[in-house]
Amino acid sequence: MIQMKVNDDLWNQMKGNLPCTDATTVCIKQLQQSAVQHNPLLKEVDTKVEEIQGKIDEAKANNRTSIKLSLLRPAARVFLDPTFNTPTATTTQTRGPIQKIAEIFTSPVGIA
Repeated sequence: MIQMKVNDDLWNQMKGNLPCTDATTVCIKQLQQSAVQHNPLLKEVDTKVEEIQGKIDEAKANNRTSIKLSLLRPAARVFLDPTFNTPTATTTQTRGPIQKIAEIFTSPVGIA
C-alpha cells in the first residue's frame, strides 16, 4: 500500500504540467500542441520571421516611393536643374527654373 502511494506520488511529479498521460489520440494531440506552444526555439524563430517580414514590408514601401520619384525626376530635372539644357537651334544657354517654366508660355511652337 505504501509502495503504491509512493509510486502515485512519483508519477504525479513526473507528470508535472502535462495536460494528460494517456496513450489516446486526443491526449497525444494535446501534448503536441503543448510542446509546440512552449518550445523556446520555435518562439525565437517566430520572432525572427516577424522581424524579417517587417523589413520586407519596409523595403516594399521604399521601392514604391522610389518608383514614384523616378517617374517624376525627368520632368522635374528639366525645370529645376540649371545645368540641364534643352537643345535649341541657335545657342545653348544655362537657364534657371523660372526661365524654363516661362519658356513654356513664350517659346514658339512651330506649328505650320
